[in-house]
Parts: sequence; structure tokens; C-alpha cells
Amino acid sequence: MLNTTHAETRINLPIQPVFDLISDIESYPHFVPFWHTAKIIQRDPCFWRVQQAVSVLGILLQFETIARLRPPHHLEITGTTVPLRRFHLCWTLAEISSRETKISADLAISFRPATLDTMSRRLLPMLLRKTVSAFHDEALRRPLSVCDLQSSTSRDNITNRQKDPSGRMNRDRKCIDRQ
Repeated sequence: MLNTTHAETRINLPIQPVFDLISDIESYPHFVPFWHTAKIIQRDPCFWRVQQAVSVLGILLQFETIARLRPPHHLEITGTTVPLRRFHLCWTLAEISSRETKISADLAISFRPATLDTMSRRLLPMLLRKTVSAFHDEALRRPLSVCDLQSSTSRDNITNRQKDPSGRMNRDRKCIDRQ
């Protein structure tokens, strides 16, 4: 049986550093409570193969996934190795403003042992909420790079220019679009 759940949050950060955190799969064990290991074992331009292990209620689950990155809006992680029958985690980021990002996570999972399916049905919503919350908290702890700050500031200036009714500001906007 396929168990599905959804969680989301908003964070007062530009989209790029949020995507950088979510795509830093190997760092998951450092801040997601039940994540034990995550190691990228193959990096190709279109996907990464990742070996992971999580522990839920004292049960250690080791599995392999494929991560497909479409910066800065999507990260899709899929897997079918035992004990998984199907694993599909889709991270979607939406830029609310230059300084606010919406994080959405959709998870669908089923296991080969039916007992794990029953357990996951009950725990999945809480585990995904905790995961999204851990990403939110970690993103706020990490310092922004100078590039992220400059990008955020320059986009705010562009937005302000668009709101200004003078023709000069509109010409400035067209120049920026061409760069």
C-alpha cells in the first residue's frame, strides 16, 4: 500500500540558499533527527545515486535512492531498493519574494514488509513534518553567502524600480533583463 503525506513551511531566506541546503543530501544526518547516513556514491549531470540510512523506532533502514536536481525549484528523490517497494520524495521551492521561500515536501512510500507499511502509515506525517522543520531551522542557522545577500538586495531594487512610474526606471529594468 502506498502511504503519502505533505508538509510545507515558509522561510525568510532567498530561494537559492534554501535549495543549496536541501540538495546537500550528505549533510542530512547532521540536523535531521532520525537520519543516520547519507552518502553520494555516483554523481552524474542528471542524477546522483545516494546510499542512506534512517532509524525510526529503533529500526535501522538502509536503502539507495536516485536524486534528480532541477535548481533552484525541485529536488526529486526516488528509490526502490529493499526494504522499499517505492520511495518518492519531491521537494518543491517557490519564491514568494526575493527574501522568502516556500518549501513543500511530498512523500509517497511503501515497503516490501507489510509491517513497515502499517507503521509508516501512522508515523509518516509526523516524520515529514519533523524533517521539514529541521530544514527550516538549519536554514536559519546557516550563514548566507555574500552572493546570496547581493542577489537578494539587487532583486529588491529591481522590484522597487518596476513600481516607480518614471520612464527612466522602466529603461533600467529593460537593461537588467538583457544582462
